[in-house]
Amino acid sequence: MEGSLLYIGGFEPPDKNAAAQRVWANSLLFESLGLRVILLGVSKSTTQFSRNKASKFLTYTKQYPSKPFQWLTMLISIKEVESIVKNVKEHGEIKLIVAYNYPAIALLRLYYYTRRKNIKLIADCTEWPQVENPRSFKEWIKNFDTTLRMRYVQPKLNGIIVISRYLKDYYAKKMSNVLLLPPLVNKSDAKWTYEGVIIPQDKIVMVYAGSPGNGGKDRLDLIVKALSRISEKTNLRYELKIVGIDKTQYLNDFDQETIPANIESKLSFLGRIPHAQAVLLLKSAHYSIFVRDKNRITTAGFPTKFVESISCGTPVLTNKSSNITDYLVTGENGFLLGNEFADLSKDFQLALEQSTEKIMMMKNACRSTGIFDYTSYAQELSVFSRQIGVL
Repeated sequence: MEGSLLYIGGFEPPDKNAAAQRVWANSLLFESLGLRVILLGVSKSTTQFSRNKASKFLTYTKQYPSKPFQWLTMLISIKEVESIVKNVKEHGEIKLIVAYNYPAIALLRLYYYTRRKNIKLIADCTEWPQVENPRSFKEWIKNFDTTLRMRYVQPKLNGIIVISRYLKDYYAKKMSNVLLLPPLVNKSDAKWTYEGVIIPQDKIVMVYAGSPGNGGKDRLDLIVKALSRISEKTNLRYELKIVGIDKTQYLNDFDQETIPANIESKLSFLGRIPHAQAVLLLKSAHYSIFVRDKNRITTAGFPTKFVESISCGTPVLTNKSSNITDYLVTGENGFLLGNEFADLSKDFQLALEQSTEKIMMMKNACRSTGIFDYTSYAQELSVFSRQIGVL
């Protein structure tokens, strides 16, 4: 099929943040349908709009905004998109633009621009952020932009890709073409292979990998509290490796004076490490773990860490958030933890008491599934693309 797709947004190609990893996997999926993919992301290491042919996809980047004027420009300008549409010839005519969590005013301008150019425009929506009780002008602008984008601009587009069932249900009432795509991976990529992975035999190893965000997203403090409670009652041998935050950050962010003495030796704070190293830690662990409060942010989004853990062959311990129960089956690829602290501790302990043989069965089940491999969604994307008039 002739023609190109332009994927735009605040992602750092090729894989420097979770947004970029989603865009990359979705781009592989679109490419499998015959569309040539062009990326327009951001970079913290550049000061100008630039082009890079080194990666699989033709990639453009613009400077990541750091000053007020740059932020304002990002919110309203579409000049780089117009430049690419006008000047990129070797990849064929651009037939589709996919806007990843794009600012509302810029997206509205794109809507009118693509109508004039006869280009299809869809959104890739992975979140519904909200600043409670905004105090600064910047926070007020962020809330205004989010409300305008989510409620009024995105429903105007030719279609939308969403990351969660909550968002699918919301947009299905407002527009015809809605596709649910969870975070996806390329299972054939070398980083998801399992050769040479050594699983410890003398203790249960768990990994938390992420950015807990002062408890606004992941309740790492509840995990630590639950482990302390379990260690008061049992002699279970375990270790929790914490990736993405160091000990000082944890104590400050969660307003803790110290780590409970009965588990301090069982926690390893590793801070920020390269993504490939974090993946290796996940592959060699018995479980990954995260716990989230229930709010609109956690309900509208979907945890990339869940997808990465399953793809690593590691069962997940987590509570109910988003539509995670569509994929997690207790005892098969993890354990669903209760939302109340007493239930969380009890379910957590049950998972830690599982035999090594049982845990290895769960790891093998995770390894063998293709539930988050991008190729599993080719048919659904093909139907969606025909509905919006691209195929």
